[in-house]
Amino acid sequence: MAGKHIVVIGAEHPFADRMCRVWRDEGNAVLAARAGGAGNEAAAGTDELERVWFNPLEEASVRAMAAKAGETMGRIDLAIICLDNRKEFALREGFDSGEAMELYDYNALGPLRAIEALLPCMGEGSKRIGLLSDVRDSLTEPMGARHLGYDMSLAARRMSVQIMANALGGEGYTFRAAVLDLEREREEPREELAAGACRVLSDLADQEVLRVFRME
Repeated sequence: MAGKHIVVIGAEHPFADRMCRVWRDEGNAVLAARAGGAGNEAAAGTDELERVWFNPLEEASVRAMAAKAGETMGRIDLAIICLDNRKEFALREGFDSGEAMELYDYNALGPLRAIEALLPCMGEGSKRIGLLSDVRDSLTEPMGARHLGYDMSLAARRMSVQIMANALGGEGYTFRAAVLDLEREREEPREELAAGACRVLSDLADQEVLRVFRME
């Protein structure tokens, strides 16, 4: 898949960073968009990966990231979303609506903001949107009883993927989700698994609107 223009949202995650390098080494143009705060630019490193930092909770920051992507790449063939889950504040009884909305804002709306901002740059590209999903909040196998607000935010994100596929499928967009243990891969991302995730997310010959892959 050489020669494609790829934006990876959430590239601060070690597994997503490894995927950036796989695609770059194959001859693709890659922009690593990292979720973080001011001052993190100095920690971005000095290798040849093109990077931009942004705050997924701030509309202006997301728009600036998308503008940087458009300026740098011209078009986007593949947009990958790997925003880390924001976890529950505490495992306890009761329901705090403020905490629940904070979790919803980051886990469910954060990816939507990023995708919506990037869409104007994708119309002339290959129109593939890929997601990295942890097994604990996967599209197929939700696992475990946790904080209610947290689980609601993950359910909203799963639903949003299907809604986006329904809305954009007629315009030629296709969606792929790679489900894996992102917590394990944070500690020591495996090159072979990263390469496998790159393959299934960027198989542009496959034009089914939405598919989910369990990566082992």
